Amino acid sequence: MFPLNPGGKKAKAADPQFFHGDRKKLREFFAQLSIKFATNPELFPDEQSKVGYAASYLPGHAFSLYASMMPDGVMPSARDRPPIGLSSSQSEGPCTCIL
Repeated sequence: MFPLNPGGKKAKAADPQFFHGDRKKLREFFAQLSIKFATNPELFPDEQSKVGYAASYLPGHAFSLYASMMPDGVMPSARDRPPIGLSSSQSEGPCTCIL
């Protein structure tokens, strides 16, 4: 848990910048998401809420790629399949991002 500021309120992390699909900016996008998730764990209680939040910051073509991986346009439960960008055989190893 993060310490309270002098006013007694928990610090609020900034929302991430939109990720348009530039691979050079992917690590920065992930870092921004990590900070948001770590400083507001009550807003992101499970992996599905984190994926949904991250997807909301994918405009245009980046979102189209994400949406094409969702069966029937519905986000699967985190238990149903490995994280996006991983095949079942890769789920134990490092992530290979497809964006």
